[in-house]
Parts: sequence; structure tokens; C-alpha cells
Amino acid sequence: MRCVCIVVPLIALWVAFAAGWSETAARIYPGCPVYRYTGLYCPGCGGTHALRALAHGEIASSLSFHPLVLPAVCFILLYLAALLVWKLRGGHGFKPHFRRVYLWITILLILYHVISANVSSGLGYPLY
Repeated sequence: MRCVCIVVPLIALWVAFAAGWSETAARIYPGCPVYRYTGLYCPGCGGTHALRALAHGEIASSLSFHPLVLPAVCFILLYLAALLVWKLRGGHGFKPHFRRVYLWITILLILYHVISANVSSGLGYPLY
């Protein structure tokens, strides 16, 4: 049941992003408050643009907006698929486990994104 509660909203979001969310519609969403008030990119800056680009099949563009969105989407989909297979097999076989190393890798990648986005912005290459 938990899988359904997670997978159905994710599919609905994906369809919404892929089907009708144009660049014009993307501008109605408020920008990042951290960026607006400080001029610095936060860890999530570019994520919405990256998800929209990924939903439209623009992988290179997605990676340029936020390099963690594509790996995060892949990881989440693989994790949910493995969990669903495990559930369908009655709890037998491979069960995906969260490992602490995944958290540390994610934290390091987020720090890399924040530092590189702010440095490149300071050099005249804004994120978006």
C-alpha cells in the first residue's frame, strides 16, 4: 500500500511535468527565496528547471540546471521498483536497504553543486 501511495503521486507529477508544463508556465512559480534575498544559490536551486527538462527528455539541459536530479530520479525509481518486486514476491528475495554511505554521497554531491553553482555564478555563468 505504501508503494502505491508513493508511486501514484510520482507518476501524476511526471505526467504533469511532461504533458503541459511549458517554460511560460514555469515562470509563474516563485523563485528561490534564498537566491532572491542573498544572491546565492541554495542546494535545491535549479531543481525544478532540471525536473522539467528531464520530463521533456532534455537530459543535458537537466544536468546543467541541477546535476543531482537525474541520479535522484533514477535511484528513486529503481528503489521503488525493487521494493515493489519484493512485495509482489511475498517478502522473499532481494529487499532494498538504505545504507548510510548513500546519505554521505548525497551530502557531498549537494555541497559540490552549491559550491560550483555559486562559483560559476560569480564568474559570470549563472545557473539559469
